[in-house]
Amino acid sequence: MLLSSVAEAMFWSGRHLERAQALARTIQAVERLALDLPGKHSQGLLPLLTLVRDADPDAASSGTSQTAALHALALDAENASSVLGALRRARENLRHARVCAPPELWLAANNQYLLLSAAVEQPTPRVLEALSSTLEVGSRIKGIIESNMARDASYAFLNIGIELERADMLLRVLAALLPTITASGWERTFDDVRWSGLLQALGVRSMFRQRKQHQTELATLLDFISVDAASPRSVLHCLRCVERELLGLPHAQQASAAVTTATSSAFALAHSGDDELPTAIEATLLALASVHSALVGSYFPDLGTALPHAHNEPEKDPALALDPFAYLEGEHAELESALRVLEALAAQSERAAPVATSEIQCIVAYLTECGELCHHEKEEAILAPKLVEHGFDWYDGPLAAMRREHRHEHTYLSVLGHLARQRSPWSLEDGRRFATDARALSLFLRSHMDHERRDLFDQAARALPEQVKSALARAFIAFDARLQRELAPVRDRMLGLISKYQA
Repeated sequence: MLLSSVAEAMFWSGRHLERAQALARTIQAVERLALDLPGKHSQGLLPLLTLVRDADPDAASSGTSQTAALHALALDAENASSVLGALRRARENLRHARVCAPPELWLAANNQYLLLSAAVEQPTPRVLEALSSTLEVGSRIKGIIESNMARDASYAFLNIGIELERADMLLRVLAALLPTITASGWERTFDDVRWSGLLQALGVRSMFRQRKQHQTELATLLDFISVDAASPRSVLHCLRCVERELLGLPHAQQASAAVTTATSSAFALAHSGDDELPTAIEATLLALASVHSALVGSYFPDLGTALPHAHNEPEKDPALALDPFAYLEGEHAELESALRVLEALAAQSERAAPVATSEIQCIVAYLTECGELCHHEKEEAILAPKLVEHGFDWYDGPLAAMRREHRHEHTYLSVLGHLARQRSPWSLEDGRRFATDARALSLFLRSHMDHERRDLFDQAARALPEQVKSALARAFIAFDARLQRELAPVRDRMLGLISKYQA
């Protein structure tokens, strides 16, 4: 099972990674175009400000400088529509989805972010150089996705995000640069230069030249980027990729219907006349937005209004709700209950008694989803930043040890999960290996929880002010409320297993 929060993180990782690539390529193409055109014939980056949400729509007429436009497009880390902002959010989402995203993918996205963030205070040539490096790393990211990810639900949501954003950015870049290929305000002498720059900004120059040679008709380009099924940078191709990924996902009817509508809109766009073009582009963008909305509604709706705990787990003592470390200790106690069941199964296996692999899968699912995706996320994404603010070292000491041991735990769970999913009947050697690995995991986790209690929680409880601790507890409770509906089935199965072995 893939948690909807992880599916959402993979989907947005795909959208942000593709947006960063598309916008970086467009910025570079327009900058090169400005070098080839006489000054009075180029507006530079100003037309691209329509691609960035929250940018001034009248920037071109209000005297915004090219340097300010470059910063808004590429270097505004607080704006998710800019290159740096998109990379920042991609990095955050990939960290949240680390259970199913390959580590190489996060490292590459982080490398992109660091390369560009280092150029924030640098002159324009240095920024453009950083954008080139960002594009190079982006090419490697595509290779990592294709060669290092299983074709499962997490890959599907990542790829859907990439393809949907690619179609969206194709049309937005075309709309932003449309004045550069119309006669209004331009001398025909520079048509070939402007046309080449537009093809480069769309990322289709080599493909278009190969297929269409030196044609420069707008109708030909519209057909190519709208409905050319052989071009991976056409709206039709992107939507077909989305539809193909939806075939392997449950509850895809609403999203598939939205994809069909968007496909019809793409064909209508391909046959639009010059006067109808802006309206047709806007209609297709709205159809793509409907695909996005259908995906959100089907797979990761807002869980902020989740009901109180529906599972049979005993409610936590309200007196502990204001103590974040007691809250985390309570979760440690729940995890230890699961470890006792795992140890009981290991003892059965040591006696050569049969062990139900479904029960092992239940324990692995519980430790993965309630341990890694829920408990660890609270420690790393909510607690750790507050501790860093109050003097703890992220790279050394108990915080670094905690993060390192979390990665080791993931390795242990991967080994057990692989063994539990083995299709062939277990041999005696498989049983012995399970007993050894299960006891090693149990021993490691008990040691890890003891380290956290002694080396991290005790120090943090002394270092943090009371108001910060209360805020942490409230954040933990809100986090659990958001995920409790998804985690309830896993918890219920685990509670049933605990009751069985206690009896």
